[in-house]
Amino acid sequence: MMTRNGSPAVGMRRRAAALAIGVVLACTTLVPSSAASADSSGDGSTPAVAAGLTPLLRILDFGTAIGMPLACNLVTSVVSAGAAQVHGASRAVSGVITDIIDQCTTLSQKGDAALQEAIAKSQGLALINPVLNPVIEAMATGTHVVGADNATSVAPFGPTIDGLGGTLAFFEGS
Repeated sequence: MMTRNGSPAVGMRRRAAALAIGVVLACTTLVPSSAASADSSGDGSTPAVAAGLTPLLRILDFGTAIGMPLACNLVTSVVSAGAAQVHGASRAVSGVITDIIDQCTTLSQKGDAALQEAIAKSQGLALINPVLNPVIEAMATGTHVVGADNATSVAPFGPTIDGLGGTLAFFEGS
């Protein structure tokens, strides 16, 4: 079967990548937490990273632990500033704002704990790395080539496309 660019190998790689991602996502819930515990030996070794999945979970974990409280504080400060413009409204909303911030903090901590558990479980899926790493590496290299070597053709987006190669490389497993 020929793809749009005429290369059957590109189509095969895309199907293999899609299959590998599907397997990783389907197996996430099948790995027992005892088999995927992070650095349980205490020897200081680096825990395994399942290509694609573990880096994505780490990004989400950062968003839960840092981004959610910041977003909650931003929203409540806007509401508080708006209430300050209306006579007597500040006192009416201050208790509600405090409750909202408390709930955001609680939800952020629960989300962080759940994502830390998912990260630990995902490390057991590092066996997919030999399949996904070459695909991710090829995508990162190809993106770098387009952004750096063909910068005039894709101007003014060359540096952005080149940087995307580094972002893609972040998702490689170890």
